[in-house]
Amino acid sequence: HWTNVMSLVMAGGGLRHGQAIGSTDARGAEIKTGIVRPQDLAATVFRHLDIDLGAHWISPQGRPTPIVVEGGRPIPELLA
Repeated sequence: HWTNVMSLVMAGGGLRHGQAIGSTDARGAEIKTGIVRPQDLAATVFRHLDIDLGAHWISPQGRPTPIVVEGGRPIPELLA
């Protein structure tokens, strides 16, 4: 099991499908191109739903928390 690389399948929602985004080395152990982080996936979903990426959740204690953290960016290959 390679901890640096994982696969994800997305379906529906009107996103552009039928493609591989990124690549790994010949062993599938290290990412070569197209790093996609969880925060990028979140940014893609929120952008697709027309939710402001600068928006914040408000915790029960009243603290604002960004909906997209650590510089998440929408994945351009998925957006139509």
